[in-house]
Amino acid sequence: MKTIGERLRWARRQRGLTQKSVALMAGVTTSTIGNLESGLREKPRELNAIAKAIGAHAEWLETGRGRWDSPSDWPPYPAETDPEKPGVAKRRHTPLSGTAKIGAHGELDEIVVSDDVGEGYVDTATDDPNAYALRVRGQSMFPAIRDGWYVLVKPNGTPQEGEYVLLKLADGRKMVKELLFRRTGSIEVMSVNGGERLTFELSELEGIQAIGAVVSPSQWRPD
Repeated sequence: MKTIGERLRWARRQRGLTQKSVALMAGVTTSTIGNLESGLREKPRELNAIAKAIGAHAEWLETGRGRWDSPSDWPPYPAETDPEKPGVAKRRHTPLSGTAKIGAHGELDEIVVSDDVGEGYVDTATDDPNAYALRVRGQSMFPAIRDGWYVLVKPNGTPQEGEYVLLKLADGRKMVKELLFRRTGSIEVMSVNGGERLTFELSELEGIQAIGAVVSPSQWRPD
């Protein structure tokens, strides 16, 4: 587990907690927890409170070093368990985590992360309880993905060839591409509106997340 988000997700599931219950105990928004787990946000100022909420050492959560669990910090009241498992599609209020500004060649020039619970949600079906939505700004992927539409990202999904994916590269770049092929030690992707093909070594990738759907603006709902 290389990131704070990966360690947070693992520890939360060890405790049987939902993102919502961790957020309530830590005094942050649910989108803060979701953004951390999906890699859209780095170290938060509330790290100590989040670590306490999941009964973990803050140093382990931040760096991965040392023992992870801290029983003395574990809240004495019952935790809300999460009975949902990936694999069963159901209608969900998928939280809107921010806006993705799409530049040339499908690169995400910027992801503006929102911690405002008033941003609303996207009403759609997904089998991933940790799915989140990004509002797209920019026309470089038209007509496949249009300005003002939403992409539904599935952190627990397994990207398949021929599907759109959100790539996070080790050099900090993020981009939306179509996954073409998996090879030993590399992947080949293509711009979602056709044309340019790129090959990335697996060592160049920090993460790859499935995009489960492209959703129209009519599916957005206020909180």
